[in-house]
Amino acid sequence: MLISYRLLGMHAILWCLIIIRHMPLHLGFIGVWPDLSLLYVICVSIKHSNISFLITALMAGLLNDLIAGNVMGMTSMEFAIVAASMHYNAKALSNQSFRFVWMAVCGLIALCTAVKIMINYIVLSQWMLDFRVVVDCFITACFYPFMQMFLNALWKERDLSDAG
Repeated sequence: MLISYRLLGMHAILWCLIIIRHMPLHLGFIGVWPDLSLLYVICVSIKHSNISFLITALMAGLLNDLIAGNVMGMTSMEFAIVAASMHYNAKALSNQSFRFVWMAVCGLIALCTAVKIMINYIVLSQWMLDFRVVVDCFITACFYPFMQMFLNALWKERDLSDAG
């Protein structure tokens, strides 16, 4: 079986972002910083629609839950919702303005946050809505343009190096 180096690189970046998220770096605003792994899954799902990336995102979500001590499958479900919705709407979103795509991403991040809060309430019988959850959702949504800009530059550079 041939493995594309580009595909392997996309998988490796996701694994690294999940590990970095849980390192005790003491950075961010009130201990919260953007969920880069979620943003990465969104960006890759829009740009490169790959079913193998969805499988990797599901496994990476399980690793994230294991490291964070979340309910197992919570992040996998979040990644699946995001990757599937962006994958199936990628063609429609490619014809839209960046603002429209950003608003769609913001809505999707808010939906994922609401689903996580509901599942935590159902499973743990504990209401998990606090200021940090709202700030995390807001910061992640605000950070999307920077992540998209960085990944577009990275992918453009790789495309030029592949062509040359």
